[in-house]
Amino acid sequence: MVRFHINSYERVLETTALLSGDEYRRPGPLDHGNPYETLLHVFGADWGWREFLIGNDDDSDPEGWPFPDLATIRAPRRPTRT
Repeated sequence: MVRFHINSYERVLETTALLSGDEYRRPGPLDHGNPYETLLHVFGADWGWREFLIGNDDDSDPEGWPFPDLATIRAPRRPTRT
């Protein structure tokens, strides 16, 4: 299940990388306004659960939060994918 989650998230990031800068930040009918804000939300929720599951329940954000662009959002996830 974890592998599925990681692979699914990676596919979302790969698809998002196909968007132009304007499309990535353009307001739309998404719950969080645009793809950028939606990815921040998804990553933040994912980060919170991961921290909780490994015993870190201090509710802190990852270093550099909020991440300014797609490359920065992707960086912490790269080591977990095989």
